[in-house]
Amino acid sequence: MPSQVGNSGKSNAAELDALQKQLGRMNGLSDKLVIN
Repeated sequence: MPSQVGNSGKSNAAELDALQKQLGRMNGLSDKLVIN
């Protein structure tokens, strides 16, 4: 069980990084759309 918790914690951190990057791209695209 402890190993699963550690693995899930690492994957969650990686998923958060990916989500933040996706949100940044979405925000950048929306900004461009609003400006245009």
